[in-house]
Amino acid sequence: MAAVSLSARAAAPAAAMPGPIGGLVQVVLALGLVLGLIAALAWLVRRLNQAGLSGGRAVRVVGGTLLGGRERVVVVEVSGRWLVLGVTPQHISLLKDMERPDNADTPPPSLADGNFAARLKTAIERLQRTPSDRKA
Repeated sequence: MAAVSLSARAAAPAAAMPGPIGGLVQVVLALGLVLGLIAALAWLVRRLNQAGLSGGRAVRVVGGTLLGGRERVVVVEVSGRWLVLGVTPQHISLLKDMERPDNADTPPPSLADGNFAARLKTAIERLQRTPSDRKA
């Protein structure tokens, strides 16, 4: 009887321990769960940012130009006013504060507007035109 109980005890832990394939499956499933959770959280953050910022953006970059290696002038719209800013790596300076001009165009569509596919298609079509078509 003692021999039967020893063999039964020895067989039970061996059956409870997963083999190398079982361990690999557990690791792959756990990794898939973690990656799925990261993707779901990224999607949620993106949706919340679009919902919160798309309607009334407080700050909008109207345009800018590079002056030197790392210096630029940027025009920013804040609450209907245009701020002309000088931007360097160490400092941002207000150069001019003015009302938004009446003849200012509407803001160009951004990539966040969901317009990326249409803009990409237009850019590809523009690149595929022959040189004679581009002159016209």
